Amino acid sequence: MSDFFTHSIDIPADHPCFEGHFPGFPVFPAVAQLSLLTEAIAILHGGRCVIAAIASAKFLSPLGPGATVIVELRQRGDNSIDFVIRTAALVVAKGKLTYRMVEP
Repeated sequence: MSDFFTHSIDIPADHPCFEGHFPGFPVFPAVAQLSLLTEAIAILHGGRCVIAAIASAKFLSPLGPGATVIVELRQRGDNSIDFVIRTAALVVAKGKLTYRMVEP
């Protein structure tokens, strides 16, 4: 397995998290961005995972409806990764976390 993985995800304009977050300026919440990471880690390892700890996380740019994001993961040990969430134009979030694989 490579220590670097990328996964592209389309954020639908009608995603439920945009309702009320925020009226007139919809923003994809940070917690939803973290769920994109667990989705990518699960694909990488072929199972289900949860975030065990976040060593650092910076949310640098708002992410709006209809965006296509690229999740980049770099494995840094057994259950540790560096991550970047980006669009074609900019870095949206970056950080380091540990995860745990769980039974389905």
